[in-house]
Formats: sequence, structure tokens, C-alpha cells
Amino acid sequence: MEIPSERLSLLDEKLTSRVNSSRSALEEGAIINRQDLNDFLLFTDSQWELSQFIKDEKLKTKKNMFYINESIELPNLILNDCTHVNCFQHRMTFESIPSVFWKTLIAIEDQRFLEHKGVDYKSILRALWYDLKSLKIVQGGSTITQQLVKNLFLSNEKTITRKIKELIMAIYIERNFTKEAVLESYFNEFEWGSLQGIKVKGLYSACLYYFKKKPSEIDLYEAAILIGLLKGPYYYHPLKYPQRLISRTEVVYKKLIELGFIRSNMNLRWSDSKWNQWFSFLKSNEKGKTLSIFWEIKKDSILSPYENFVFLKKAKELENQINNENISIKAIIGLVSNPEKKFSYYSREQRNQEIALSKERHQIGSVIKPFIYKVLRTKFTDLEELFSIDPLELTLKSGKWSPGEAGSLTSGEVSLKKALTKSLNRPLIRAATDFGFDELEDQLDKWFENLQKPLIEYPAQLLGAIELSVDELFQKYVRFFNEECKYRPIESNIINLLSDPSQTTISKMVGKYLKRHSFFGKTGTTNKGLNNWFIFFDGVKVGVIWVGWEASQNIKDLKLYGSTTAFKLFQGFYLNNGLRFNEIDCLQTTIP
Repeated sequence: MEIPSERLSLLDEKLTSRVNSSRSALEEGAIINRQDLNDFLLFTDSQWELSQFIKDEKLKTKKNMFYINESIELPNLILNDCTHVNCFQHRMTFESIPSVFWKTLIAIEDQRFLEHKGVDYKSILRALWYDLKSLKIVQGGSTITQQLVKNLFLSNEKTITRKIKELIMAIYIERNFTKEAVLESYFNEFEWGSLQGIKVKGLYSACLYYFKKKPSEIDLYEAAILIGLLKGPYYYHPLKYPQRLISRTEVVYKKLIELGFIRSNMNLRWSDSKWNQWFSFLKSNEKGKTLSIFWEIKKDSILSPYENFVFLKKAKELENQINNENISIKAIIGLVSNPEKKFSYYSREQRNQEIALSKERHQIGSVIKPFIYKVLRTKFTDLEELFSIDPLELTLKSGKWSPGEAGSLTSGEVSLKKALTKSLNRPLIRAATDFGFDELEDQLDKWFENLQKPLIEYPAQLLGAIELSVDELFQKYVRFFNEECKYRPIESNIINLLSDPSQTTISKMVGKYLKRHSFFGKTGTTNKGLNNWFIFFDGVKVGVIWVGWEASQNIKDLKLYGSTTAFKLFQGFYLNNGLRFNEIDCLQTTIP
């Protein structure tokens, strides 16, 4: 019989530290969410003690936040060893596996593991006796080594041929590899079911996904739960069959007492309330998918691993809050000085991200307005001219057209500056009429290749009735920021006019921390609130975020607005990414 040598290499692999070499840092003066940092550290190669940093006053706690009093370099993220999609695994050396696990495994599955040579003939005879008495397979008699063989090389079919192969290969493995190598491979390669849509492979993953702990932090009763789960991760799944798992854990626990691993006077059993608390904890994590994001973190990105993690986590939290499977999130963040290097995100993992971001187009809404005002400024140089906000009506070949207003202002006059910051429609259309639709069309044609002409017959395009992909809009805004940052005087620079969050369309949503900072931000809403945008620029990074409905446009109750969804994602990301806020200043921004 041919032995699959390529799979046997798992037993002989010399494991070393396998980490993502990209580093992260928390900058002095920044604030972060405490739970975000705790979750991130679970997937790093360091046994960080947050209490020590708090004691040294590098971190100051306030409710659920950390204030960074001194810049701290974060440890490396460990690498995902699983080659499958939606799977997490991190292999451990035998020396790093706490003894409670392999001692418990031996006690439950194979008490003569240290004595036999791969096959326990006494167990086989005992199992055969019970099987003959019952006239069916009741006991398997498999050793830990045989279980490993079946997991690595064979199927689960119950045939004599497969069993013979299993016996031969188990003996071969024990002749060529140490007991430690067998246990190491066992704890690295076995699956512990699935949580948060992720296949949990290996002990390290099991500890993280079931308990949000590293293996060294697992207590004896938690170890009993995990070893109990190994018998059948799906049969004993805690969210589907909680009572089965409770009963199985009790079997493991009693065995540990019987064998002297736990003293009989030690009561480590969980109470009903403790079990219910854990089930609730798993349900919450399953719904929020807070740990499912680590396999999505990109190695090559303009964002550090911690920034990457925070963005993904806030995106998952937003998806959970919206709670609608037809809502998607798309985003691109890049450097204004090097737009080819960028971070991209698409929430629908089963679809092609490149097509979704580069090919699929959406109406852009009010995020077109900075481009319009850039052109209008060539005539209305200081943007102080006043225009009426009263209703107006244009006569087109297709019929009468009247632009509406979403805000509270419905009459009077406002300056073009205020019309821009408050994203008003009617003053913009009146200014476009004064400017001249033909000239405006010639100028906008340089920015928007798919502009419908003549513009005078399609004025709704000035309010965003143009479709672009997320990447197309990103590229146009990179060019826009490059040009605007060279524009003088600063008083009528479009970036400057949209860089005070207390004066723009996000004024009611921006919190007290972000309100103190200066950054370009523009919202956009289309399709009666089903799609929305937020464009931002902090002087270094450009970001385009789209949140919208990706199904038939026939829903009436769902309303999405850039200030409450796309902006909310930006806000969660920038408030918790561990970096000081970069104050935008075009006079200081260096762009080639």
C-alpha cells in the first residue's frame, strides 16, 4: 500500500513563528475601542498583558475606551495556515500545547496511547466483543494515531478495507514519528466545527472562536468542553444541540475525576447560568461575526493590520445593525499621492470583488456636486453670490422638471457656499442656468465620459443622476483632490469649504471628537434612500464608501442616508484605528 508522503510531512514539519510581517502601532493621542484591541490581540504572536500597559500608564481606560498616552508598537498578526476559503487555522508546536489538552485527550480517547505502537489490540478486541453482542458497530477501538490517520488520509466509510488501511498506516506512523509529533498533528489538523461562517481547524482556532482565549488561557473545564466537542463537532454543536454538549462534557469531566486529573472535592462544573451565559456569548459572536474577519485581512495594503482589522470589524457591525441581506458595502481607501496602492472591500464574499468595485455602477447622487462647484467657481469666483431656494420648474423636451430639496430650507436665498455645504439642489440649478448649460456641459465632459447630452435636457445629472463604479469615482476624486490642493485662494477651495463637519450634511451625526477635526466629507443619497455614499479626504488618504441595496428596487420601508450609514462606517473606522487624526491642510499637503 502506497503511503501519501506529502501528507505525512505534517507530522515532521518544524514549526516556526509564522506571522504577518506588517506591523501596527497605536499612536500617542489616539483613542481606541477596548474590545477591538482585545479581539485583535487574540490573533497575534504575543502574550500581551494589557494590565501592565495600564499600570505603566501607556494606556488609560475610560469606560469601554483606551486613551493612548504613549505610542505602542503592536505585535505581529499570526498567519492563517488553512488553505481553504472561510477557514482559520494556526499550527502550534507540541511544546506550546498546554498539557491539559493532550492529557485529557489521552484520558478520554486512548488511555494506553503512551504504551502501544499505533494500534491497541486490547481495545480492538473489546470493541469487537461489544459489536458482536449488539450485531452492529457500537465501539470503534481506534487509537489517537488511527484517528489521525483517518482524518489525514482516509474517508469515513465503515468498511473492512478502510479499517485495514488505517491499522497499517497507524503502525507505520508510530514507527517513523514520535508520540509528540502525533499529538501535535492531531491538535493542529482536527476540525472543531464551524462558527461565524468560518471552519474552525485546530486547537488554536477552537480556543479563539469558542472562548475568545488563547490556548494558554483555557481552564480545565473549558478544555473538557473542547475535548468533548472533538467526538462530533457538528453533533455536539453548542448553538444547535446545547444539551448534547452539556451531557458529553459531563462524561469527559467524570473521566478526568476517575483518572485523578481532577480531585473529587474540586467543583469545576459550570452552573446552568454559566452555560447559558456561554451560549449567549456564542450567539452574539455568531450574529456579529466579530472574529470571522481575520482571514479577510490583506497582507499588502496601505492600511496597517490593525487599521485593516478595525475597518472590517466596523463594516461587519454596520451590516449587523442594518440587518438586511440585500444591503452591501463597497469601499476603496487609497493614497492621494499613489492611488494605485489601495485598500478595497466588498461585503459579499461569494461574489467577485473586482467586478463589484470596478464594473458595477451606481447613481452617485450629491457626491457629484464638488465637481459642479469646481466649474461654477470659474464664474462665481468667491461663491458668495446669492441664489433663491424657492421652488423652480424647467421646461424640457421630456416635460416639466422640478428639483426637490431634502433639507429643512425651502425658501429664501443662500450663498453658493452654503448651498454647497448643505448640499442644496435649487440654488445649484439656478447657478447652472446663469452659468450656461452649454459651457457647463463642455467643462463637465472632461470629468464624466458618460454625460448625457445636451445637458440642458438632462439637468438631473447635476444632482447626481450619473452612474459610476466605486473605483471610477475613487479615481475621479483622486484627480479632484490633486487639482484642488493646488488651487488658491484657500477661501474658495472646495476641499476647505467641505472640511468643517459642524457645517456640512453630517453636522447632526458627527460626534464631539470628530467635530473638532478638519477633514473633507461629502455625502450622497440616491434611489429614494436605498443607496448612499460618503467621500472623505484627510490630507493623505482618499476614501469612497458605498452602502446600498443590491436587489430589485421595490422596497419602500428601508431608508439609507450617507450621514447615517456610509459616514457611520467612516466614523467608526477613524475613531478606533489607533492613529491620531490627520488634520487636512492643502497648504501642507504634498502631491506630485
